[in-house]
Amino acid sequence: MKNEMEDCGECPSKSGCTRSDRRTPAFLPQQLYERQAAVRATRQTRPWQANYAMRAGAWRPAAYRAMEAVLECSP
Repeated sequence: MKNEMEDCGECPSKSGCTRSDRRTPAFLPQQLYERQAAVRATRQTRPWQANYAMRAGAWRPAAYRAMEAVLECSP
């Protein structure tokens, strides 16, 4: 699917959308689109976010947080 210059010429949002004279949107095959949407929805759940935070190192046991606080206060 291609849009011609006339299709975007008068659009007030064109500058925020593209710098090109023409746009060629890419559409995923339906099966891939649905799978991608399902994965994105899963990433919004609390269990997934908690698991991600732990793997990313955002989670620290209380002992480590206490030790970091003591070290930050040390001269």
